Amino acid sequence: MSRRRLLHVASGIVLILLALAAAQGLDRLRPSIAHQQGSFVRSAPTGVAVDLRLASLTVTSVRGSQTVLTPDSRYTAVTDGVFVAVRVKVVPYTEPVAFSMLEARDEAGNRFLPTTLAAQPIATGVTFQPGYGTEGEIVFEVPAESAPSLRLWAQIPAIARADTVADLPLGIRPADVAAWQASSETLVPHDLEVSP
Repeated sequence: MSRRRLLHVASGIVLILLALAAAQGLDRLRPSIAHQQGSFVRSAPTGVAVDLRLASLTVTSVRGSQTVLTPDSRYTAVTDGVFVAVRVKVVPYTEPVAFSMLEARDEAGNRFLPTTLAAQPIATGVTFQPGYGTEGEIVFEVPAESAPSLRLWAQIPAIARADTVADLPLGIRPADVAAWQASSETLVPHDLEVSP
């Protein structure tokens, strides 16, 4: 093989390798399938509604205690952490809706489901009717150190996975947690309130 031919083949191989390296580099810049099809996260402060496509959700208030009235209303449950009652308002737009996810998360990434030690008038699977605003509380049991960074995460199920998720900061201050721990008041979850 002539020297010129060998140089031509070698330069062709180098060009192919450079093209493959560039393609691999571009592929790394492309968002993953999970990111492309992931949920749309929306956030709003306490008192401001967030649009979840099929309904709006508003955190209206937050309160807490170290003791909570159990669902049968005969006993109280005590925790080393705090029970946090998140009052929310749900307003469906045009069709009945139910939440597929209701959880609290802290800044460390810990997830807390609603506690079974308290009545839960607002829970996953509860259906809310359009034309009515429904207010109620979701009660979580969390470690005291997690409470100041808690955020409510909520999602209404959709046909596709890529739907809207609410990420709502609860605005709990360390002073609130200290007051809840010092209080002897039992947290009694409020019943649902429905308004047109």
